[in-house]
Parts: sequence; C-alpha cells; structure tokens
Amino acid sequence: MKGPNNHEDLHFLLLPFMAPGHMLPMSDIAVLLARRGASVTLITTPLNAARLRPTLSPHHTLISLVALPFPPAPDSGLPDGCESFDALPSRDHELAFFRATESLLAPTLRHLRARGRAPPSCVIADGFLPWAREIAREFRAPRLVFHGCACFATLCFYNLIAHGALARVGHERERRIFVPGMPHEVEITEEQLQVDDMRLDDLRVEMWEAGETADGVVVNSFEELEREYLDVYREATGKDVWMIGPVSLSTVGDL
Repeated sequence: MKGPNNHEDLHFLLLPFMAPGHMLPMSDIAVLLARRGASVTLITTPLNAARLRPTLSPHHTLISLVALPFPPAPDSGLPDGCESFDALPSRDHELAFFRATESLLAPTLRHLRARGRAPPSCVIADGFLPWAREIAREFRAPRLVFHGCACFATLCFYNLIAHGALARVGHERERRIFVPGMPHEVEITEEQLQVDDMRLDDLRVEMWEAGETADGVVVNSFEELEREYLDVYREATGKDVWMIGPVSLSTVGDL
C-alpha cells in the first residue's frame, strides 16, 4: 500500500491511557506531529479533554481533540467522575477502570467512519490499551505502542513476562527477584512490581499480546541516555523502536 507523499497527507490517531503521566506525553506527541504538518486526532473523555485543551490550543488547526463519553458510574462500576486513573479512590477499582476504557472502542470507530477526513495513516496507542489493535485493523493502519516510561523500565517488564518470571510472583512482598535478559544484574522486590492483584492477570496478557503484534514501539526517552537498554530491547522484541523523548520539550520553542 502506497504511503502519503508528504507530512500534510499524514493523519495520526493518538489513543492515550487516561492518567496524567500517560495523557500529557501523548499530547506533547500531538504537538510535535502538528508542528511537522501532520494532522492529529486525539481521543479522550470530557473531563480529560478539559485538562488537555490548554496545552493543545496553540496548534488547534491540525489537532482534533475528540471527547467521547465515558461509561456512567452504574455501568462501569466506578465512582462518579472517575475518568482518570489518578481519580480512583483505591486500587480495588483498577480493573473496572481498565475495562471501562474498552467502551471507547465502538464510539472511536463511529467517529472515524463518520468524519469527512481521510482515515488514520498511523495509530499510536498507549501500551495499556490493547483494544486499539481493532482500530488499526479496521483502517489497515500501522499501529505503534507508546510507553511513557524509560526504556529501562519497559525492558524490565518485557523480560519479566517473556521469561515467565512474572507468573512466578507470589505474595512475599520482600522477596527479591532477578530480572532476566538484562545487560547487567537487576534485582527488585515483589512489592516494587505491584502485580499482586491477580484479577489483572488476563489484562496483562492482553497488553502483552497487543505489544507483540504491534508494528513498532515509541518510547519517551532518548538514545544517548539509554543506548544499552535500547539495543537489548530492540533485539528482544525484533521491532523498530523510536526514542522520541523527552517529549515535554515540545513546549519549549520550536523543535
């Protein structure tokens, strides 16, 4: 399939996970893309759109901020007004929140089909949103997974799953675990992993599978800082990995 001839022909669909540490870097990516002449559609919910709009308004002609309704409390099992992960009253609501984000799939597809613009030429989706692959499949667009944390942390978690170490985690908070597949020795405790909620196991598998089928990875870091981890991560995944950070610099002059 022939690709666009210039930046003006590109249309990026951005799907951030609804938490400040995920949404803000994704909005910075939207600005970086718009500065290079690409059009961007960023999908979120009403309360989160209000948070993001001030950071995007200077570039509004190329960035479309779409606010889709989040499931009401009786349907989602979440307290009223919980449209962001940081608004959850306790970790007991984490699974319900992750599952509630899946309700954005159908309205996102409807919005993209109904609009008069070209379909997405690329989907950039947070690694916490495995359902984004359905959107990329619908429009036959490449899908990139976005990781807002450093390449080191991303590689650690990848190797813990790839080598089966995560499946062996129990409930001994102080037990130390060696992270396999790292370029040097890395040791963490079970408590630091924060994976004690077994209800999230199926979701972690879905995230893993979505990452394995992605066309590439985008990381909010830079090569000079993490070259060693980047090389190992690329080799382990067999994927193109783009280090585009720190994307927060998008707010400092023209980059």
